[in-house]
Amino acid sequence: MEMIVFVLSIFLTLQFFYKWYYRVYKIWDIGNHRFVKRFFYLTPVILFVIYFYTTTSFAASDVVTSQFYIFYYIVLGFAFTNLTNHLIFMFLNISWIDDALNSNNKATALTVSGVMIGLGLIYSFANVGEGPGFWTVIVASSLGLIAFILLIMILNKTTKILDKIISDHNLSLAIRFSMLVLGLSLILGKAASGNWTSLEHTFVEFLIFWPAIILIIISIVIELIFKNSTSKTLSFTIGLVYLGFSVISLLYLSDLFDFVKLLM
Repeated sequence: MEMIVFVLSIFLTLQFFYKWYYRVYKIWDIGNHRFVKRFFYLTPVILFVIYFYTTTSFAASDVVTSQFYIFYYIVLGFAFTNLTNHLIFMFLNISWIDDALNSNNKATALTVSGVMIGLGLIYSFANVGEGPGFWTVIVASSLGLIAFILLIMILNKTTKILDKIISDHNLSLAIRFSMLVLGLSLILGKAASGNWTSLEHTFVEFLIFWPAIILIIISIVIELIFKNSTSKTLSFTIGLVYLGFSVISLLYLSDLFDFVKLLM
């Protein structure tokens, strides 16, 4: 099964890179698409750096010492990225091709890249710790992915934030949303990380993602208050608040994790 997943991951990785860069290359000569093109060219590079750094530094001991397994989990990561791109379109109704690339929408390009990098962080965190095999990474990252999509769907249903980014090309809104996504992903990623003990414990241990719910509630309130704001400075400041909340949450998640284990 491990080799089947490996071969499938290679296929999905090659498919992702071909479709991604082919689409970007097709509009390379269009001058007014410069920002979107360069942004999209850089996104997979950032993901590679994240995946490489995680698998060589924080993954299971049998992974960080093996070139094969480092490569294995990097291509598994890009397979994860490929699949999540389809899920983003399916559940969040965002098309990186139509809504960002072809329409030269800088706001949507920033949003798509932010979501991709955020989900990449969740996958990377799922690699942190010891585990018996690839399926533990898949289970942990899937929990983070499901929670991410559900929380963003709630946010969008309440505030229509994604609709405004896409239709209004609202870059200031995209800035704070992308920073929110990164903060959210850090919390969910932390909840998905750690040594594998059992499937039951993985679900229980993931419950420490609860600060992500608070973060979404905070963002809903803020978006309803500042829904008409176009100030990039204000958006960046709000984004820093989101990230600050996430960092503070991370500092105390470990203590809560120990408390949950004590209850078990």
